[in-house]
Amino acid sequence: MSTYKIGFFGAGKMAEGILSAIADKKSVIMAEKVDARADELVKKYGVTTTDDVKGVAETAQLIFLAVRPQDMDAVAAEVKPLLTAKQTLVSIVAGKTLAKLRKAFGPKVNLIRVMPNLALRANAGMCAITAPAKTPAKDVKAVEEIRATNPMAGSIPNTVTIDFVANAQLAAGGTAAMSYLPDDIIDTAAIAKATYINVGTLLPFFKDALGNIARSLQAMHHPWGLDPVAAGIGRTRSAILWAFRSAPPTIVRGNASEIIALAGIWDLNVPSAGSDTGAKEGTTRPAGVEAVDDVDSATNAAIVMARYLRSYAPNHRAAVAVSGATDLVTDGDTVYRLPGGSSMMTKITGAGCSLGGVTATYLAVADPLTAALAASALYNRASEQAAEGCTGPGSFQTRFLDALWNVTAEDIANHRVTCPCVAKQRISRHRRHGLTSRNRTAPSM
Repeated sequence: MSTYKIGFFGAGKMAEGILSAIADKKSVIMAEKVDARADELVKKYGVTTTDDVKGVAETAQLIFLAVRPQDMDAVAAEVKPLLTAKQTLVSIVAGKTLAKLRKAFGPKVNLIRVMPNLALRANAGMCAITAPAKTPAKDVKAVEEIRATNPMAGSIPNTVTIDFVANAQLAAGGTAAMSYLPDDIIDTAAIAKATYINVGTLLPFFKDALGNIARSLQAMHHPWGLDPVAAGIGRTRSAILWAFRSAPPTIVRGNASEIIALAGIWDLNVPSAGSDTGAKEGTTRPAGVEAVDDVDSATNAAIVMARYLRSYAPNHRAAVAVSGATDLVTDGDTVYRLPGGSSMMTKITGAGCSLGGVTATYLAVADPLTAALAASALYNRASEQAAEGCTGPGSFQTRFLDALWNVTAEDIANHRVTCPCVAKQRISRHRRHGLTSRNRTAPSM
């Protein structure tokens, strides 16, 4: 089979405009179903044509997506299984963002979006080009350090998922230490590099003990992560989460509804949706353990919460991670979105809980933002690998643990991190810590 340097999905006028500027036209293959148009291009430019987009996907290294917006999904359905990480897809399709392109064409292929319409018509001018950023080098270094040093992260885990969390931490390269005894947790923190607290299943003594543990960790300047599972459900859980407000964690990881609910419990001044980030309004009703909000709805809450966390952090660094179809991670200044991962993660118990545990493992060797980004990237890559060939949730879970073990630092380096953008400072310029007042009344038990 011949190999071409450049390919085109679609051979309309926009595609022809790009083709006309390519010096080696014999290195080009174009997909065009209309015979008359295909013959015209062959005669005029000497290119190779095919009536099947799969022929382009299988042979071209750089591919231009030049179809009508309404035809994109049909093309994607045909070529998605064929595209690889060695190929680059350049989209000139109007109205299709990088996020939509990633969802349609899958996690492997490299993506670039460019809008050359006016420049091509005028035969002069500039084009705006956007491409997803790769995983930052610090995140890759964290992966390598975890595997080399096997750091310990202590945990107060969810009793439902304790086994999966421990195995995930081990598979990621860390060391697990689980306990429910307050003095044991504090003593372990003295030798561990980070701690993880999950409030998924509550024990009777938690309402008094967890706040005290948080204050002890704060006094030790010890980094820790919180998973506010089911935030907004029940007065006891709300009171426990409120107790963390004066001694907050270094990282909060949760789904969108949990982040929104926790911001409400802590009385953070979250701007109304659209005022700064264009995010949609989130819900205020309890969400249980599943999210009823999308990740974008939690953008403002995550930014304000990250700034609040870092106001207490000794080194003024903290992060919030929001898990969903496209993960969001922010340190309060920059917002990162990580596409990818497998929908099979929603079919097993403990995916989020174990991510919280692995995030704490990374927090043992890295700053909060790096830890949150590296853990999320690891989970996305591992879940993608696990989904290949699995026959259901049971085999997926087993394959996922294997993938956590086998994913390499190079795999993480190649993971896409899209839309890194600066969080608008106006969110907290007039309310520095995200609060209307520090003198609040705790929720009643």
